[in-house]
Amino acid sequence: MTLWLLALGCTTPASPAEDARVFAEVLSNPRAPGAMAACSAIVDTNTQGECQLKVSLNKEDRASACGEVRKGLYRDECYFLASEGARRKGDIEAAVSLCRGAGVFLPDCQQHLWQGDLRRVMMGRSSFSARYLLAKEVYCDWSEEVGESEGYEDRFWDKAWNTALAGDKVMNIAPCSELNPTQAERCQKSGAHLLAARLDEVMVHADARETLCQGGLPDLDVLYFEPDPILDAVIERHRNAVCVEGLERPAGRNALETTPDPAKLKPEVCD
Repeated sequence: MTLWLLALGCTTPASPAEDARVFAEVLSNPRAPGAMAACSAIVDTNTQGECQLKVSLNKEDRASACGEVRKGLYRDECYFLASEGARRKGDIEAAVSLCRGAGVFLPDCQQHLWQGDLRRVMMGRSSFSARYLLAKEVYCDWSEEVGESEGYEDRFWDKAWNTALAGDKVMNIAPCSELNPTQAERCQKSGAHLLAARLDEVMVHADARETLCQGGLPDLDVLYFEPDPILDAVIERHRNAVCVEGLERPAGRNALETTPDPAKLKPEVCD
């Protein structure tokens, strides 16, 4: 049975085996005129959505094609992947527009638009103050396109300082104090989160837990850091959770559970 006959309704898949057969036929020629209609005849909703996704990504007009995909995760993913394709071609306007249809993937889709620009300015050996000024330019440039999205500011600056700190051979959060109070807070928290996440990873090993409970610091392998009171507090929080409370890791978010000082967390203002 060809895709065209399926599209005309000559047969309707009614079993997993028939669904799989139709899916395989579509994949063999996703550009065929009846491909999308063939997908729509598939009974299983997940198989149908995946089939429609494959077909849509082979269309020239992906914006319209994604709109034909079953509403839900597969349609969201379609817009996400279509945005990625537009970005790679340098069509930023289309990439931004396609992201708006990405549903649950919207924050990640938009991050993929700006994270390359951000990484270029946050990596390197210049001062944190200098990197902040360059990052603010990136932030303000992209805020015109994606700034209305909830969480953009937090996500952007978390990524900024994570990139700066993780990119150094030895993590050092002391330069965070060069920054204004809001950015210093964000920078220090990023360092705390990096250390906490790495501790979480190594706590699965019995020897790491033993070292921690004996007052030492287990080998963190890829993460080396300069001692700092904020980082010391992260280690003690893990030590208390693992060695005293008998937990695998501290409850809640990876790092210090502190109440932000409203005076320090002021929104970034673009001129």
